[in-house]
Amino acid sequence: MPRATDTADRGRRRTTPPAGGGAAGEPVVIVVSGMQGAGKSTVATALARRLPRMLEEEQFHWDFAEGRVLELVRFPGGREQLQARVDESLDELLCWFGRPDEPGVEALRDGGLLSQGNQELRGTYLGRVGPLLRQAGLTVPAGEGGDLPWARWDPLQRRLETCPWCGSGRVEQVGMVGPTTMTSQWVCNACHSPFQRIRRRGRGDDQREGA
Repeated sequence: MPRATDTADRGRRRTTPPAGGGAAGEPVVIVVSGMQGAGKSTVATALARRLPRMLEEEQFHWDFAEGRVLELVRFPGGREQLQARVDESLDELLCWFGRPDEPGVEALRDGGLLSQGNQELRGTYLGRVGPLLRQAGLTVPAGEGGDLPWARWDPLQRRLETCPWCGSGRVEQVGMVGPTTMTSQWVCNACHSPFQRIRRRGRGDDQREGA
């Protein structure tokens, strides 16, 4: 059971602004006052009401993650294990912000819901996470958007694809629609096998089909 002092400290951390006056979710800056003024949009009103609390909680998550990273690298083998996870996941995380000038993000920006575009969001994220990783003695392998593995990026599933037959990451999408309208067409440049992906993820595990 958490101690009273732990609960009080957690409350202080959630309500204390981050250093420098920014919010933990600063890569996605929401124009809350503008949405509140709109009045007619139920969605905008709900976002304006919920987002401040969400950003406060994200600051708490950041504080926890920052301390955890610096703690784990002090364990035997900890730095190597963390580096392996960074190498495995960072490219996909950076791709998640979308290709440069992705229509969806541009629409959100034009609507006043985002203050930055894809490249700016990606750079802001790297500017926050990169220094922590380097402080922990880790290497940040990924570069800006032009160096990311966009050929493997599935914009509908929001993930990097791998070949279901040989496990290679040397894959590329060759068609938005496969043999059926619910699949997209991919090919592996390592084993030269075609395969399909369900275009939208349903419940349960990812669904895959080989050709």
